This record gives sequence, structure tokens and C-alpha cells, in this order.
Amino acid sequence: MKKLSLMLAFVLVFALVLVACGDETETSSTPATESSVAATESSEAATESSEAATESSEAATESSEAATESSEAATESSEPEEVSEPEEDTTPNVEPGDPITTEGTNVALNKSYTISGTGVGRDIYTAPLTDGQANNVMAYDGTWFAFYCNGTDNSILNAPDKQGYVIIDLGAEKDINAIRINFANNTGAGICSPEKVTVSFSNDGTTFEKAGRMPLYIATAEDTTHDNKVYWSELEVEGTARYVKVDITLIGTFVFLNEIEVYGA
Repeated sequence: MKKLSLMLAFVLVFALVLVACGDETETSSTPATESSVAATESSEAATESSEAATESSEAATESSEAATESSEAATESSEPEEVSEPEEDTTPNVEPGDPITTEGTNVALNKSYTISGTGVGRDIYTAPLTDGQANNVMAYDGTWFAFYCNGTDNSILNAPDKQGYVIIDLGAEKDINAIRINFANNTGAGICSPEKVTVSFSNDGTTFEKAGRMPLYIATAEDTTHDNKVYWSELEVEGTARYVKVDITLIGTFVFLNEIEVYGA
């Protein structure tokens, strides 16, 4: 009986020991689990923070690119716009007797040409313009061609509204380096230098591109010393064309010229 009591007591103690160990195991494992959960949450928070940092970096990059584009746009807008060149000055810069230094061959020699208007000028002012015969003396003997603007007699009007032109057909495309024109002044007779002479080139005879503006010597009726003069005007150019157009704006009733030369090859 005594042994049985001892055995029961031992079993009871053993059972108490097992219960105590189980409580310790639960108590010990719970903090570990909580610690693992906390670590997981911390890792997720770190991941989210890293993603946020990445997004912030990408946003900063986009902002930087936008700033760069804005800066480039500002630079482009600050660049000056192209300004068309002003019309050339009409101040005379040719004097009678100025030396002419053309090089090459007169490729307009004996070439055909057309003129503006409905007539060719008065009967005695129809001298050929490309025959190579330039008169160095002002005369009324048929050696000078005249652009004429009267406004009342259309049968001889070849410069309507004081605008006349000559178009020379060179026969083929030529490399051109200079244009020369022989003019005369006699303001007392209404024969004045042109107000403006513009030279243009074309390869089809229809569409012309401006090549330059001729320098002129302009005399007045009061300037008797320099009036009644003959002079050459020369324009250096660079281009290729078959057709050469000379546009002439009149000041007075007449513009006298008796030769147009085109130099090139």
C-alpha cells in the first residue's frame, strides 16, 4: 500500500512537471512568433519605403527632363528671328568714267530679247541692245534705245506706270559673273537715269530670282555740271541662268540705254 502511494505521488509530480514544461514552451514560442511577424512587417515596410524612394527618384528624373526641355524651349524662343535684309540704298555710287573690270565673254552679244509694254518707244529710239555697239556720246541719231512713259499714247508706251523690262535669252544656261548697261542723262529733255534697276535670273523664262540691283548715277536738272552724261553701270553677280531680266523704274519721261552686256561662260 505504501508503495502504491509513492507511485501515485511520483506520477502526480511527473504530470505537474509536464504541465509546467508545456506552459514554458507556449510562453517561449509566442514571443518568437511575434518577433517573426514584426520582422516580416518591418521588411515589408522597408520594401514599401524602397519602392517609394524609387518612385520619388523616377519623378525627380522626369522633373529634371521637363526642366531640360523647358530650358531648351526657352533657349529656342530667345534666339532672334531671321530679319529680311532691307532694300538696297539708292544712293548713286557710279561716276561717268569709272573703270569697268569685267572678266569673261559677253554671252548676250547678238542674242534675242523681248521688252515690256505695247510699243518699242519712239521710232528713232529703237537701237538694238545686244549688238555690241555702245555709243559713248549722248545723241538723238537712233543710236539709243528709249523706255518711254507718257500715259496718253499707248501706241509707243513700253514702260506703263513707269515700269519697263528687258528679257534677254542667252540661248542656253550660262555661268554669269557681271551685268553691264550703258545709260545716258539729259534731264532738261526728260531723259533721266532710272530710279531703280533690278537684275533677275531664270532658267525657264517664267520664274525669275533676283540677282542684284544696279548701281546708278543720278543727275538732276539743277546739277548742270554732271548732267547730259553717258556712263556704264556694272553689277557683279554669281549665278547660272539662260534668261536675264532687267527691270527698270523710270523717274522722268525717258530712260535712254544703248547696250546691255552679260559676262560669263
